Amino acid sequence: MASYKGKRNLDQSTRHTLTALEKALEMATASPLRADEFTAEQYIEKSKKLGKYRTYDSSRGELKKMVKNGELKIRKIKLNGKQCNAYSAATGAK
Repeated sequence: MASYKGKRNLDQSTRHTLTALEKALEMATASPLRADEFTAEQYIEKSKKLGKYRTYDSSRGELKKMVKNGELKIRKIKLNGKQCNAYSAATGAK
C-alpha cells in the first residue's frame, strides 16, 4: 500500500480513507477461490475435456446432487464481480 504520511496537503481523515480504499480494492481483486475449490463453470469445462459433458443444467444438477449427498461442500463467493458457488470435497465424504 502507498504511504501518505509525507503528503502535507492531505489531512488525517483523507489519508485514512485512501488507505481503507486501497485495502478494499486489494480484497476485491484477490481471488476468493481457494486451492481446493472449483466453480460449476470449471466443472463443466473439465467435463467437456474428458468427453463427459451433457448439458449445463445437467452438470449443475450433478453438483447439486453431490452437495445433497454430502460428497461436496458449497459456499457462496463473488468471482470477477459475479456471485457464484465454490465447491470443495466434504470432509468425511461417503
